[in-house]
Amino acid sequence: MEENQDQPSRKGDVNTGVKEHGVSRWSAFLFGSRKRKFTTSVVLVAVIVAGIIAIPQARYAAFGLFIKKDVSVVIQDTATKSVVIDAEVTIGDKTAVTNDEGKAIIREVPVGDYVIMIKKRYYSDGEQNYNVPIIGDTKKLEISMDATGRQVPISVTDKISHDLLDNVKITIGDSSAVTDKDGLATVVLPTGKKELTGDLELDGYNKLEVKVVVTEEKDINKFSIVPVGRIYYLSKLTGKINVMSANLDGSDSKIIVKGTGNESDRKTVLLASTDWRYLALSADRDPKISGELYIIDTKSGKMSTMDQGNADFSLVGWSGHKFVYVVDRNDVDYYEPKRQALKSYDAEVEKIVTLDQTQAEGSLSDTYIFGDDVAYVRQQTDGKNQLVVTGVDKSQVKIIKSFNSWVSVEPDGPCELYIQSYDDNTDSYKYYRYMYEDTKAELIDEIDDFGGKYYPTYLISPTGKNVLWHDPRDGKNVILIGDNEGENEKTIARLSDYSTYGWYTDDYILLTKDGSELYIAPSNTLLKDVEPLKITNYHKPAITFSGYGSGYGGL
Repeated sequence: MEENQDQPSRKGDVNTGVKEHGVSRWSAFLFGSRKRKFTTSVVLVAVIVAGIIAIPQARYAAFGLFIKKDVSVVIQDTATKSVVIDAEVTIGDKTAVTNDEGKAIIREVPVGDYVIMIKKRYYSDGEQNYNVPIIGDTKKLEISMDATGRQVPISVTDKISHDLLDNVKITIGDSSAVTDKDGLATVVLPTGKKELTGDLELDGYNKLEVKVVVTEEKDINKFSIVPVGRIYYLSKLTGKINVMSANLDGSDSKIIVKGTGNESDRKTVLLASTDWRYLALSADRDPKISGELYIIDTKSGKMSTMDQGNADFSLVGWSGHKFVYVVDRNDVDYYEPKRQALKSYDAEVEKIVTLDQTQAEGSLSDTYIFGDDVAYVRQQTDGKNQLVVTGVDKSQVKIIKSFNSWVSVEPDGPCELYIQSYDDNTDSYKYYRYMYEDTKAELIDEIDDFGGKYYPTYLISPTGKNVLWHDPRDGKNVILIGDNEGENEKTIARLSDYSTYGWYTDDYILLTKDGSELYIAPSNTLLKDVEPLKITNYHKPAITFSGYGSGYGGL
């Protein structure tokens, strides 16, 4: 009995051992080595992935949790083929709006099948099936929309150069568009209106509000916008001499400094730095003070006193943001020291530096600016004269040449002076030339017409790379632009009624007409190809500054 009872147990043991032995054999086969473990894991993952892929919904639900891709969509008008901006593009629960290129990018869309929905005011809604694939890049879409409103063509140009402008954003109510490389755009507008108000916007230009006629006819809605910038000038339109400011086309003119009524035509002068950041104003605003010199910061609009007193101020001009001028003190006799002083005012730090001042019976004259230096004639008490050059901050004072008697100086180029000196020993005149950066006066051949020829004022551009001047010929002016030495000249206009006035950046030149009209034109275009744009009428000071070119307003 005991043996029979034990037998099943041994039998069970044998069967169990067989099963355990089989599992062990499979385990050993599949995972017996590192190589087999890796291979088996790859196969198992592949089988699982294949199973998921075989069921689309399961496939996207699983992979969509960790595989997401960006989708790019470009929308264009079916009829005009122009891009449609501000269109709303929706994929699943994500939405984006088309930019100025008609493109919308929907970020991190889970893989799967979608219906892309598109909406835009005055367009028919659109939709399109789309698949965000598990493998590979997303397909870029170009979708067309049908306009339901009236397609209104609009063109935009630069008001000064007349160049066609691209990327101008046009916004009219709920509709918007962007001009192409030909300066053209089509805006879809409701048909129930004859005219609508809109805005034109482009970086570097003033925003412009316009009235748009709702029509499909071309050449009706043509607009021009003005580059950003402000011009400053004197005006006596109100009967008082005011400092004015206006956009480059004369629009939005306003009074910056209101005249007191005490300003005189003879002594009121406004000189701008080459970047138009600072203005020097010489004006007797207070009847109790005989001499007043002011500085105006055009960025902040602040006006403050530069110098004042019982004196006359002779303006020389700007060197960067440093203003150079000469003071004649009325309360000091001619034979006394410090009767006259040459000064510079640093507008950035609001500090005056005295560059030189006279001794007894001396004088300072013929002052010209060359870059960061000032050249002038110093008359000594012994009757001798010196040509002196100093930095506008009084650095590197140099006596270029001494003369035994009277001298006369004329500028003959943006970096050149002609000097006439009387030689007592030979009872004749001698002529010299000073070239900026040469730091010496060079003897040159005698010039018969010294002092009798026309010496142009070379107006230096803000970067210092170019100069502008005019040359009278046959009763008219030839307008010229050259390099920083006045060489390689280019004729902008021949026999012109315009005279030179200054620059606004290196891109535009400022011209005058009839001594009281201010104009602007592109610096890279011949005036026969583009008519200068009138900015404004202005009050021309009684004093002009021939030879001064490091700033604008003195001609």
